[in-house]
Amino acid sequence: MMVIAALLLLGCTGERGNANETANVTANLTNATNMTAPYGYARFDAPSFSFAYPSNMETDSSLNPDIGSFTGTHPLADRPGEMLTVFYLNTSAAYGPNTDSGFQASPEVAAGSFLEGDRTLDPAGYLANATMVGPTSTFARGRDAFIAEAPFTVKNQAGTYAGYALSMYVPARSLEVQARILALNPVVASEMKDEFILTFRVE
Repeated sequence: MMVIAALLLLGCTGERGNANETANVTANLTNATNMTAPYGYARFDAPSFSFAYPSNMETDSSLNPDIGSFTGTHPLADRPGEMLTVFYLNTSAAYGPNTDSGFQASPEVAAGSFLEGDRTLDPAGYLANATMVGPTSTFARGRDAFIAEAPFTVKNQAGTYAGYALSMYVPARSLEVQARILALNPVVASEMKDEFILTFRVE
C-alpha cells in the first residue's frame, strides 16, 4: 500500500487504465437519480460499488470480492496534478461478523472510527506524512453510505497538495471504502471530493 502511495507522489502508476474499458464516460452533468459520470469524468466499477473519477487520469486497480484498490493520477509535465487512491474491504471478512454487527448498529460512528484510525495507520500513507490534518466530520448520504471526512495538506518536493480523506461504510454490503484525494489546486481537490461522494453508487 505504501509503495502505491509513493509511486503516485512521483507521478507514476502501474498499468495504464483505458477509460473506455473500465468506465462509461458521459457528457451529462451529475444526475442525482442515475448517478452517471459528470462531464469530464469516467466511471469505475468495483465488485459492489462504483464511482466517478477524472477521465484524464492514468489508472491502475486490483479487484477482488473482499478487498481491492484503485489508483489514479493526472500527470503534468513535471509532477502529478491530481491523485485519487481508493481502498475497499469487506468488514465482515476483515473484522468478523460480531464486530461488523456493531458497525451496522452505529454506521456513522463506524465511519468516523475508521477515519480516526487512519490518522495513525493510513493505508495510502498520506495522513502520516501530512503537514496538517483537519477535524473529522461525519454525515450520511441517504441510507446507503455513511461518511467521515477530514481535509489535509501534504507538502513535498513536488509542491503543496490540498487533500481530503474519506472513510465510507455501507452496512448493506458490509463494505468499508477509504478514499484519498489530492490536487495542487484546492478548488479541484474540493470538486473531486464532491463528485466522488455524489457519484458513489452501491451495486
